[in-house]
Amino acid sequence: MDFVDSGLCRDIADHAHHAPAWPRHTAEIGTEAGLLVFVTLFALGRWRARRFDVRAFAIAVLAPLATAVAYVCSEALK
Repeated sequence: MDFVDSGLCRDIADHAHHAPAWPRHTAEIGTEAGLLVFVTLFALGRWRARRFDVRAFAIAVLAPLATAVAYVCSEALK
């Protein structure tokens, strides 16, 4: 990493690596559950947007796609 705050990122990763197992597992479950919450919210938004105009429906359909692209980019950069 050639970023200015790469030292901070390494410090956080080192701290997480030496943390006890239960907070690591809790954080892992929390992040996965957060993704499921987003999927549920996107599905609910799409369901509600079908009653409105085409623009609202298009946004509701494209929002999960934009989130998936951002997630893939984030994972690739890590």
